[in-house]
Formats: sequence, structure tokens, C-alpha cells
Amino acid sequence: MDWNWFFSTLAQSTAAIVGLIGAFVATKILSNTSDFNYKSAQLDHFIVDSKKLINRSAQRRFVWYNNAIRKSSLAGIDEEINKVNHPSDDVDYYIDKFGFSPYDDRSVVVTEIKKLLKRGKHNNPSPMLFIQFNADRIVPITAQPERDSMDSLYTEIKEQISLNDLLILDISKAQYGPTLIARILFSLLVLFLFGIIYPISFLPTPTYPDLSFDPSQFIFAALSLKGFLLVGVTAIFFYIIFVLNKLSRSLVFDKSKVEELRKCCSLQAYSTFYETYEANSSQKKPDNA
Repeated sequence: MDWNWFFSTLAQSTAAIVGLIGAFVATKILSNTSDFNYKSAQLDHFIVDSKKLINRSAQRRFVWYNNAIRKSSLAGIDEEINKVNHPSDDVDYYIDKFGFSPYDDRSVVVTEIKKLLKRGKHNNPSPMLFIQFNADRIVPITAQPERDSMDSLYTEIKEQISLNDLLILDISKAQYGPTLIARILFSLLVLFLFGIIYPISFLPTPTYPDLSFDPSQFIFAALSLKGFLLVGVTAIFFYIIFVLNKLSRSLVFDKSKVEELRKCCSLQAYSTFYETYEANSSQKKPDNA
């Protein structure tokens, strides 16, 4: 049997397999790294954008706007109750007709209207009181610009929440498979040692070679020029495998950042008034404020 041909063919065939699989794994790891870096940058960017929106929400004058609209609407309701002989007891009727801030707590508004209805049944206000009521119905001119800012900010927040939700979903689906890749890299390492380096160490092979396994032969072989070159190539291959494995295992998202962004997927994180807005909107009551 031509052992030179056998060991040479074995080493070349194994090298082709190792090269093919190694190139695929390296490409996969680099692709995962690129995707991970992109998502990590998005994660940091979205957290910063969300915090900016939180700060902007804190600057909006929700309480002032709610009180201004509520004062005007309640004054109109009180005036109607005292002018009509048989005022309606339907709270929704007054909310629909006079309108309240969509950022105002509906339960508070309902309570205030019920108080007016209860008081209107027992009181006979003087004409001078209606003058005060008419004055209270005047909404400050700065109310509408403030409302526009609130609505515009709400739209931005909803868009940001959608982006945050999408990124959280992408991160949860990002399976970079570090364990599987580590197993493949280990298999390549074993295949490289026993399918390439070990057969090459027998070349050139005499006609009747001694193929017995003797550990002491490795020591003498390593001290030769051929052994030194093979050890050097093996060390470089070991290092490449180590770097690829370390890079693969480093593709883990910061859990604290992911959790921080997850909290920014709720309107409550930006302002409870926006939660109130959605609760009021879900009841499909027209807003005339």
C-alpha cells in the first residue's frame, strides 16, 4: 500500500472539509456579530430617544390644561342646569356636549358633574352668579397650543413605543447559537488534529513504516523542523478557534438595557396622563375641548 498517497490524500480531503465548514462557521459568526452590533446600537439609541420623550412629557402642563378645560366645561354645565327647568341627569350628555380634556380623569369629571346636578336641584342662583359662570367659561388662549403640543408628543411616543416593541421582539428572536457553534468549532479542532496534522506527521513515509502509537515519538517529532512547523500551524489554528468561540459567546445583549427598554414600551413610563387619554379614547367619547 502506498502510505504516502494515503496520508497525503487523507490530509488534503480533511483539509477541504475543515476549510469548507470553517469558512461557513466564520461567516456565520461575523454575520451574527454584525447583526448583534446593529441591534445593540439600536438598543442604546432607542433608550436615549425614550428618555428624551419622558423628559419632554414632564414639561407638558397636563394638570393646568385639565383644570382650565374642566373649569370652563363645568361652568357651562352649571349654567345650563340652572337655566333649564328640568335638566338632564345623564352625565354622558353633559360630557358629550361641553367636552372635557381627554387627558382628564373621567371618574373625577363624572363626580364633579354629579355634584353640580345635586346642587342645581336645591339652589336658585342669582343673575350675578351667571356673570361669574360666563367668565369661567373663557378658556385661556394658551390652552390650544398646549393641547397641540400634548397631542404631537403623544404621536411621537406611540411611534417610539412601536419601534421599542419591534426591537424587543427582534432581540428575543435573535438566536446566535453559541453552544452549537462551540460544538462545531471543537469538532473542527479535533478533525484538524487527527485528519490533517497527524497524517502529515508521517510524511514522507518509508516503504514499511512503523505505524504503532508511541507518545515519545511526538516529542522527538516536535523537536524537528517539520514538527516545529506543524506545532506552529496547530497553535495558530487553536488561536483562531479560540477567538471565534470567544466572539460567538460574547454576543449577549445587556439584560439591564433590554429591561430598561421594555419599560419604555408602556405609556405609563412617559406619563400617566397619556394612559388616561387612551382609556378615555377607548370609550369612544367625542372630544370637543
